[in-house]
Amino acid sequence: MRPLDHLHISLYWLGDEVDDLDQVVQVADRACKAVAYAMPAFEVTFDRVSTFRGRALNQPLVLVGSKDGNAELKAFHRLLAAKFSNQRSKNPKFTPHMTLRYDLEITEEPMSPVNWKVNEVVLAQSHVGATKYDRLAHWTLGDWQKMPA
Repeated sequence: MRPLDHLHISLYWLGDEVDDLDQVVQVADRACKAVAYAMPAFEVTFDRVSTFRGRALNQPLVLVGSKDGNAELKAFHRLLAAKFSNQRSKNPKFTPHMTLRYDLEITEEPMSPVNWKVNEVVLAQSHVGATKYDRLAHWTLGDWQKMPA
């Protein structure tokens, strides 16, 4: 099981190897300010446990929502993807999920819903294979007072 402080919903992947981290932070700052400040906090619900199939190694055990659920999270992703459209990663398919662990393949099953309020977006650098994340920046959802001019 992953440590509790590592649980997150990945919204956008910018690549495993970043040549200029400062440039990525600048691009993310512009994109996330434009989206996060304009969107209020919202609820996310996961009510199924599943595995993403098709990966040769490290089958992830994930929490997912119902097919028609989490409309606000999906809308947030679409807005963010539009702002990142010039980046190399296009993230065409997005399934809102939270990874709990790897190497445990299961059949999708319903579970008691897990709900929480999303109130910020974080730019994190993942150290692949190390279960380590560095928080590079964060933005509060709906923070109109800090909205850029």
